[in-house]
Amino acid sequence: MEERLKALDIGEEVFWEPLRLVPPDPWVGHLPFAYWLIKVSKPAMLLELGTHTGNSYFAFCQALASLNTAARAYAVDTWQGDEHAGYYSDDVFADVTAFNRAHFLPFSTLVRTTFDDARGYFPDSSIDLLHIDGMHTYEAVKHDFETWRSALSPRAVVVFHDVNVRERGFGVWRLWRELSEDHPAFEFAHSNGLGVLGVGQDQPEPLRRLFEFARDPEAAAAIRLRFSTRGEVFQRRMLQLARQQQELARQQQEMERWRAADREALHWRDNVIWSKDQLILAKDDIIRLRDAWIRGRDDTIRQRDEIIRQREEAVQTQSRLLDERDAELQRQYQAFEDLKNEFTAYRQNYWQTYQQQLDHLTREHQDQLGRLTREHDEALRRLESLYVNSSSWRVTAPLRRSTRLIRRLGADAPVAAAPEQPGTDTAS
Repeated sequence: MEERLKALDIGEEVFWEPLRLVPPDPWVGHLPFAYWLIKVSKPAMLLELGTHTGNSYFAFCQALASLNTAARAYAVDTWQGDEHAGYYSDDVFADVTAFNRAHFLPFSTLVRTTFDDARGYFPDSSIDLLHIDGMHTYEAVKHDFETWRSALSPRAVVVFHDVNVRERGFGVWRLWRELSEDHPAFEFAHSNGLGVLGVGQDQPEPLRRLFEFARDPEAAAAIRLRFSTRGEVFQRRMLQLARQQQELARQQQEMERWRAADREALHWRDNVIWSKDQLILAKDDIIRLRDAWIRGRDDTIRQRDEIIRQREEAVQTQSRLLDERDAELQRQYQAFEDLKNEFTAYRQNYWQTYQQQLDHLTREHQDQLGRLTREHDEALRRLESLYVNSSSWRVTAPLRRSTRLIRRLGADAPVAAAPEQPGTDTAS
């Protein structure tokens, strides 16, 4: 059996260490076969439909670089995911781009578009190795194969992944069963299954022998064991890596939890500091308000003292004015009293003098009146004696009547009213 397997030219390439080994892990078990397939097929152009994180694509590229071929490699993907691979963020594409730029930029190109849109960028009969690993429904994978079949070269090999998955709507196994009946083919069952289809007529000798051994159950089992055994090493490594990543993720979660706790503590501390700062600011505001209140109070006190001073001055001025007024009133009252006393004395003196003069004049008047009356009466008697019997007496009768009237009037004439007696204080 070993002699027969030597025709496949399986060499040290199956023991290469992969440059890239990242989740997801289903393709990892086929990495040794990928190295061997590149060595024996020597493709001038390699195209992969569905790259995701790049385990398969970068294994092909690693083999191309190690074997120093002049091939061109293209990876076509939207790097958005689908319902089978899951949907993911642009971080995956960024990581794949960085790895490709770091290791395979001279001959490897990433084409971020749909499979159908990418078809127009590649001429017919130009692709020597086509790896289909996109959407895994029967309709989708059949459409991909038929769309790209015209781009395959006369020595083209097509590789289908997941030919051994019969769940979640996967239909690659159905298409693989149909195609493997019409073309040379070899199937691996491990790592979700891998189908190798010899579409071109000009296959290299190791591949022709591989397809022949597919009809020999013993030889096919030996080949599958040879590649799967080495592939299991990478799978165990992936499992270990997955556990390490899980542990790392757990540690990162724990670290993140501690960081969150630290952030919470820092946030709490910052809140305390902020609260302290706010208290300080509030205290400063209170101090400023207190100082302003004190200044206002001092201004009020000064204003109050000024008002008190002005009021005291006003009271003093008012008291002085009142004293001056009282003194003036007292002076005026005293002057009035003096004037009143002087007037009273003057009036008493005046009335005494007046009364004396009046009494004197009255006596003189009465004396004169009496004398005149006596003289008149005497004259009348003489006249009467002379003229009473004469005609002139009768003529002078009116005169006599007038005389008597005058005399009566003189006797009855009122004496002038005497002034008020002194001592009566009419002024008061």
